[in-house]
Amino acid sequence: MMPAAALPKRKRRARRPVAEERVGATIETAAKLTEDPLFRILALYGRGDAALERAAGEIKAIYGAVCKGLFKRGHALGERLGNAKAEMPDTLAKAHAERYLPWANANHPRVVDATLRVVWDRDDVPTIYYQPVAAALADYARRMR
Repeated sequence: MMPAAALPKRKRRARRPVAEERVGATIETAAKLTEDPLFRILALYGRGDAALERAAGEIKAIYGAVCKGLFKRGHALGERLGNAKAEMPDTLAKAHAERYLPWANANHPRVVDATLRVVWDRDDVPTIYYQPVAAALADYARRMR
């Protein structure tokens, strides 16, 4: 065994400067801080109508229930709850048949897609779609009466 004094000294590596990183909000925080496009559209074209917000909520609930059946996790949830398969609640099934499908068929597919992007994904759409989305929500609100 060599004495400690005889061991070669390790050279210290020169410290490299740390690249300057931009510190900012996480993706989740940034998403929370952005304005909801639905509220922007309703403020511009909806005149603060609560019926349009209810229409958007029902569209979101129906779309979520339909999509839940497409994923295995939704079926597993139905099995845990005692259902043989994940089914849509009766009230949503009735609203889907009586209001959502006729509304979706009556509107242009691009407008329906833009409405779902705003309502479900909280995704902003080009401003050219703001007025058609508000009109589509007003049409759905009329069908809810």
